[in-house]
Amino acid sequence: METQKKYRILGLLYFTQTIPIAFMGHAMPAILRDGGISLEKIAYFHVILMPYSFSFLWAPFVDKYGKSYFRWVSIATTLYALFLLPAMLLNFNDAIPMIILLTLSVFSMSTQDLAMDAYAIKFLNTEERSIGNGIQSAGNYFGFLLGGGILLIAYNQIGWNYSILILALFTVIPLLLTVRYEKFSRKEKSTQKRNTLRDFVTYFKAHRVKKWIPVLLIIKVPTDMIFYFIKPLLIDKGFKLEEVGLLFGLVSIGAAMLAGLLSGIWLKKSTDYKKLMCGVIGSFLSVVCGLILLYASRDIYLLTLFLCGIIGAGTGLNTMVVYHISMKNVRKGKEAADYAFQSFLRTILFMTFIPLGAHFAVNFGYQVLFYFMLFLCALIIVLIHINFKRSLIQTSNRNNQKLI
Repeated sequence: METQKKYRILGLLYFTQTIPIAFMGHAMPAILRDGGISLEKIAYFHVILMPYSFSFLWAPFVDKYGKSYFRWVSIATTLYALFLLPAMLLNFNDAIPMIILLTLSVFSMSTQDLAMDAYAIKFLNTEERSIGNGIQSAGNYFGFLLGGGILLIAYNQIGWNYSILILALFTVIPLLLTVRYEKFSRKEKSTQKRNTLRDFVTYFKAHRVKKWIPVLLIIKVPTDMIFYFIKPLLIDKGFKLEEVGLLFGLVSIGAAMLAGLLSGIWLKKSTDYKKLMCGVIGSFLSVVCGLILLYASRDIYLLTLFLCGIIGAGTGLNTMVVYHISMKNVRKGKEAADYAFQSFLRTILFMTFIPLGAHFAVNFGYQVLFYFMLFLCALIIVLIHINFKRSLIQTSNRNNQKLI
């Protein structure tokens, strides 16, 4: 398949699969907060997204079964729509059935994501991958822009039923392409080898992986925490729901989308060390801007606009880097499983910090949480320097010795 066609398909699929995740994970907290729901209850509502974090458990089935990755995408997308549409008949008072339906829909979408990640790893060559990761990041944040921004702005006008209908309609659009181009995503025989849960233990044995995992565990925590708590923070500062949709949903996410795409092009030929350092710089900028936003007056609207943009840009840069390095740390025949396992590892601390962060924000203020994120940024820099800079120097010295 032509490179540009691969880019277009990847961009469309990453865009549409992120829309429901953005709405449930980012728009709904603001909607609930605007309705007077406590931060603690909003944090626990995040359980709907748990299948996305634990998708590595069924990732081996995606690697082993099915003739093509696009067939997996088509089946998962159809199931997603079938689980989601009945939620139109419910409201927030029907908590249990709504949570069940939304969780099943997220389960289906996470399966689609497994297949798409494996496809990107298998069918993007080395020259295409950096730009492909930029498109992946941009597509994800474009989905956030619609699901977490535009729908949030329009929610008071369109309501729950039309929001669910829009989520379903947009997300099934890629079926037109995945059915048509299924033959271009067929698996090789090498991907049909037997995968088991034991493989997740052996994954840690690789020397390169041992250096990457400690960084992976915390590298996205600062930006993700700022990105998560900026919405209730804006509500608490007196901004209306529509204004939060503009500031976060359009400005922050739009900046993240642009930064993710441009960084994929800009860092195409850079070393892993440089890419990771750029990623943590993005985290640092996001946290600092979050602190400034915390103390800034809401009357200075342009400053708020600027800070939300920088927070988004730093997050987009960080995300692109993590996607890129993660795709380089997979084993042949276990692409979906290894990449999903890394996704799980990078969300462990984030999922833990959400309720803890909500507790600290309520009892001690947002500033305690944000300053702790600055500490994590410093820790990440140390880990990257130890695990990647020294490795780069050692590799260079070995190459020089060979030349001598």
